Order: sequence, then structure tokens, then C-alpha cells
Amino acid sequence: MLGTLKFWMHHSVDGFRTDAIYHLIKDDQFRDDPPNPDYVEGRDDPYNKYLHTYSQGRPELLKETNAMCEVLGFHAEHSEDAPFMISEAYLGIPEMQKMYGACANNRHAPFNFNLMGMSWDAMRFKEFVDNFEMSLTPLDWPNYVLGNHDRPRIASHFGQQRARILAMMQLTLRGMPFIYNGEELGMENVTIPKNKIYDPWGRKGPYGFNFSRDPERTPMQWNGEKNAGFSDVEPWLPVHENHTRVNAELESKDEGSMLSLYRHLIHYREKSPALLTGSYRSLDVKNDHIFAYVRECEAEQLLVLLNFSDKDEVAAIDFGEGKAICNTYGDVESGAKKSVKNITLRPYEGHVFNF
Repeated sequence: MLGTLKFWMHHSVDGFRTDAIYHLIKDDQFRDDPPNPDYVEGRDDPYNKYLHTYSQGRPELLKETNAMCEVLGFHAEHSEDAPFMISEAYLGIPEMQKMYGACANNRHAPFNFNLMGMSWDAMRFKEFVDNFEMSLTPLDWPNYVLGNHDRPRIASHFGQQRARILAMMQLTLRGMPFIYNGEELGMENVTIPKNKIYDPWGRKGPYGFNFSRDPERTPMQWNGEKNAGFSDVEPWLPVHENHTRVNAELESKDEGSMLSLYRHLIHYREKSPALLTGSYRSLDVKNDHIFAYVRECEAEQLLVLLNFSDKDEVAAIDFGEGKAICNTYGDVESGAKKSVKNITLRPYEGHVFNF
């Protein structure tokens, strides 16, 4: 595996994703995982029938992860590239801390998948982000993942309006945002007929058809034409029937679309000192439905307000007059001045202000 890293770095690849890294090392005594005493047949995920004490997260994993980072570091010393590795592992904060600390040269971070399975609650999101930030050392670079090829589409799981709130949050928090292709359009899960399911988990795995991951793996919706512009022939999986209105071509022309929201935030982020290098500080705005925080550095101060409620909500705050960067409704002019004192947010509205 180290040789594989060297090979691809020699061919100018400088970013790597290690799949299922927590399962890399097995128990040196070949012990069986013990049964999970809390498991209930028919209710729980069959994977949780056992406590995976000996089949994942073994102590040797940290040493082997560091060995990979040493290869990345050696290449960085002898090249203009600065290779970095992200590892796939569904871990809580304590386990993520260990994986961050595994690499002495800080060329690695574990994926942070924790927000994907979180219930829709502003204070739960705030609490996790606060705790995650406090767990990091100054050299640890945070990251946030909201969707991937193994989990339902964000717009299907949370809804289109909530998906906009999450997009704004992900692109204004500190660190690396990882976006699964199609989320920037608001793509949704596709209902796949049983005879067209190809995912092994859905066809013949222990989970049955209800656990197929194909619904979130359907073709990218480029335009409103046949097969969503993905191919000239019938694709591996069917496209969503909404591809005539949810597609890149159409949304690129609509300033109020999901794609325009992503583009606006990404383009602003590229030149924003506060978003690129600034600190994170959450705020208490006396409303449990609003997740509020400040991103700031010497050159810039930004305020982010996210209303998780389906009703109008007031943020008890007084920042004076700020410049609007964007909002999730897409109906606020960028650069417009607005008083940010006891501001009322519409249902599922998010705002970014510059002060």
C-alpha cells in the first residue's frame, strides 16, 4: 500500500482517500468479536449483532496510518506538491482525536461523518461543532461531510429547504467541506425497481432491498434531456423523473437555485480571509432554533445565522449594520446593508453578513 502511494504521487496525484481504514488491521490472535447484548433481531442493523472489538480500530492502526503519512511527508519534502490523505471511518470525537494524532506530520484527517445522522435540531448541531472544535489541536484541520454514496441524498433525508441551510453551514464552517456530487443541485433519491438494483447490499447482502444504496447513486443530472444528459444510452441506474427541473443547465441560469447558492458561497469562500483562515465562535442568541456563529480574523468578521425552524424566529443579537453576503432564499442583494439587531429569520432561512 505504501508503494501504491509512492506510485501515484510520482504521477502527480496529491490527494488520497483511504477506504474503510478502521478495518485495515485485524486482531493478531484471530479472536471472534463478542455478541452485542443490546442487539435485537429484526429491529437493529445486522452489522451491530456483534461488538467489533477485534475487527476494527486495532491499536496497530495508528502506527500504520503514520507510516502512510511518512510517505506523504517525504514526497512533500522533495516536491512542490503537498499531498494529503483523508480516511473513511465513522467515528465519534474521541476516536477522531486518535486518528488526527496518528500522523506526526499532520498530513491526514479522518472524515467527519457525524452530522449526517444527526436529528434536526439547531442546538445539537451547535453542540457537536463546538465540541469538535475544542477537541482539535492548532494543527488539526477540521472537515464536515453531509452526504456520500452510502447515505440518502441530503434533500431526501432533510428536505430541500433544510438542505439549503446545511449547504450554508458546511461552506461557512472552518476547514474542509466535502460535497457529494449532485448535492449542489438538490438531487434526490430515486426509487429503484427491485429488478434494477445492483448494489450487493440490496441484492444479496444481509440487509435486504430496503438497504440498497442505489437510490443515491443515480446519474448526475446535467440537463432536462433524455437520461439527464448523462449518456446517449440507458444508464446503469435510472435517472430521477425530476431531472427536467433539477439539473445543472437549468439551475445555472436561476439565481435562486440550489446550484447558485453553492456557487455564491464557494466563490466568496475562495477570497474570504475569515472563511479560509479565521476562527470559529458560536453565539447564544436566546433562541434554540437558531444556530449562530462568527468566523473572524484581523481582516474580516462574518456572522452566520441559520434558522432550523419552519416558522419565523428572532435572533436576540446586536451587531449593528452589516453587509449581506447571501441568504438561502436567494432574494437578498449581495452587498446590501442591513441592521442586524434582533433580526427576524424566515422559516429555514440562513444569512451570512460581513462587518
